[in-house]
Amino acid sequence: MHTRSIVTVLLAGLLWLALPCSAEAAESYDSCKGYVTSLPATITTSGTWCLKQNLSTLASTGSGINITAKDVTLDCNDFLLDNSVVGAGTQAVGVRAVNVANTTVRHCNIRGFQYGIYVYGTKGGNLVEDNHLDSNTYTGILLHGDGSIIRRNVIVRTGGSSIIANAQGIYTGYSVDILDNTVAGVSANSGDAFGIRTSFNASGSVSSNRVRNVTQPSAGVARGIANYNSGRMTVSGNTVSGNGGTSNVGILCSGPSGRAKSNVVVGFPVGITQCGDAGSNDVAP
Repeated sequence: MHTRSIVTVLLAGLLWLALPCSAEAAESYDSCKGYVTSLPATITTSGTWCLKQNLSTLASTGSGINITAKDVTLDCNDFLLDNSVVGAGTQAVGVRAVNVANTTVRHCNIRGFQYGIYVYGTKGGNLVEDNHLDSNTYTGILLHGDGSIIRRNVIVRTGGSSIIANAQGIYTGYSVDILDNTVAGVSANSGDAFGIRTSFNASGSVSSNRVRNVTQPSAGVARGIANYNSGRMTVSGNTVSGNGGTSNVGILCSGPSGRAKSNVVVGFPVGITQCGDAGSNDVAP
């Protein structure tokens, strides 16, 4: 009987391990206060709001999901917000939050909007993480607010707007940390192209990002990582790859108080400029 009991316990354990992963998927919804089930949608109450399916829209203006409350987490559970049918003339935003604090956007696949994610305002504490932004026509992620973070996102095939000349993978305002993102394929329609662009970043970090294939037409310029009106920020451990176009710059700072360290920059006629050199940078044309 003792041996039979041991065998029974072992079999029960093996059956538990063999159960399909749907049980784990269900657990990911445990913290959800509510669900976004169609577009457009507006979130007016704090808490965690989730997706359970892919959603699509045909929006030329407005927002797919508009967040108007503070302390909101949008968890798309890797489902898709799709506006790709509208094309290059769209002015719509995938996920929008303006002047609300502590907004988190995670696990969203966002495609075919003018802005993929647009979190704007001086109120900080915002977090954009683990999203996939594909074929948005002007900006993949825009985030403003001190103490905010953009991390582990993949932004691909950004640009081509018929309304706005420039294109940018990530754009931030104020002291935002931009960490461990991949930006691949930013192509301006008729203006300038930026992989990562910051403004007024007094003390944030742009670190461990991978930026490549930032291209522009003959009239514009390309910048892998460009930091404008910034202060004592750090640019470290990034890999930036360009196509060798004339007047293009791999990493640009506002002045020597912004420090560049341990970056690898290839394929730009100007590798790193106006940054304080903190050492170990590897630059090749």
